Amino acid sequence: MSDLYGWTGKILRVDLSKGKITYIETRRYVPKFIGGLGVAAAIAWEEIGPKVGPFDPENLLMIMTGPLTGTLASGAGRIEVMGVAPQLYPPRFSRSGMGGHWGPELKYAGFDGIIIQGKAEKPVYLWINDGKVEILDASDIWGTGTYYTTRFLRKVHGRDARVISIGQAGENLSRIAILQTETENAAGQGGFGGVMGSKKLKAIAVRGTGGVKIARPSEFLDLCLSQSREGEEPCKIDSDPKWPADKPSYGAHYRTHKCGFCATTCINKVYMDVPGDSTPGSYTTEQMCYGYNLSGSARPLNAQIEARAITSDYGINGWEVSYGIIPWLQLCKQHGLIKEIDGIEIPAPKKPIEYLRDCAGYSSEFLVTLLRKIAFREDEIGDALAEGACYAADRLFGGKGKPLLDRIYPRRCG
Repeated sequence: MSDLYGWTGKILRVDLSKGKITYIETRRYVPKFIGGLGVAAAIAWEEIGPKVGPFDPENLLMIMTGPLTGTLASGAGRIEVMGVAPQLYPPRFSRSGMGGHWGPELKYAGFDGIIIQGKAEKPVYLWINDGKVEILDASDIWGTGTYYTTRFLRKVHGRDARVISIGQAGENLSRIAILQTETENAAGQGGFGGVMGSKKLKAIAVRGTGGVKIARPSEFLDLCLSQSREGEEPCKIDSDPKWPADKPSYGAHYRTHKCGFCATTCINKVYMDVPGDSTPGSYTTEQMCYGYNLSGSARPLNAQIEARAITSDYGINGWEVSYGIIPWLQLCKQHGLIKEIDGIEIPAPKKPIEYLRDCAGYSSEFLVTLLRKIAFREDEIGDALAEGACYAADRLFGGKGKPLLDRIYPRRCG
């Protein structure tokens, strides 16, 4: 496959039910189908039947790179995660993008993508090391969050290993569970963390030392360098912006960050240590605070930081919680459908909510309780909210809260 530039030539296939590892030639699908998205769509068309549900062993969890992944091209750190997505209403074939460094590492390990099918008898994880693939026991990390899982696997396989993992939400088949990398990039939409959990697959760790073959290296390098120079300008930061910290002692400061090989440093990370009000210890955040700072605004600042850290550790879609579930709960409270969760009053403004900005702020205690219930499916409300706002509206309050979702998700929930 010497003339198949940009690709390694192999797609890894893992059948967890049989414990079987096989390979597919990438040439079977390219260049007819464009990129990892096109390849996965073609495979889905061939193999996923119309009656396959998201948590069925027959559903395929596909993680695909493209021909630019692992090169110096801007944005070439991205991958696509695809399969029948449980978060969609109703479930159907979909995708979720993810940045970071995991995709290039998979390429360097010798694979253009991974197809995972079946269901393991016990929790497992995949270890991919320069073309060698192993299905290993994950009993010691099943039940833990993504942070511990990442630390554990990098301790076992080396700090250079790149890791995708799920938290407790994925293990409990939440429809809003995510896949998260060691750099906290996430495939956040679609609920593919639940698909991974349904297969008893806790994580995929990868290490590679190979490369990507380019047809015209000199031309390609010149183009990438030109693109990189252009990408630097709009994101150049000359000073340290101020985070609206509640206390100077938090020591907040910013640092720009980017995914693998991208020209644009589009992530402004804030580093600070804040005390957890509802859980022990301090939190150091390195990411944006999702919508916890935008829809209604959690107050004080440490509530945002604590919520972001717990959301990532449990492996929950933070956007669905902050832009869907919480506004919907506040609307339901305004309409007399619910008042509190575990004795903690649901915050809601006095005036009717017309837009997300009208939502009330919420405390750390409320957020931590809500996230715990979702991740572990605690009680009737936690079990329902773990399904996401659309499905929860069918199950809670006799369906009376369903019309209220039109203000948040117009025409999305049927």
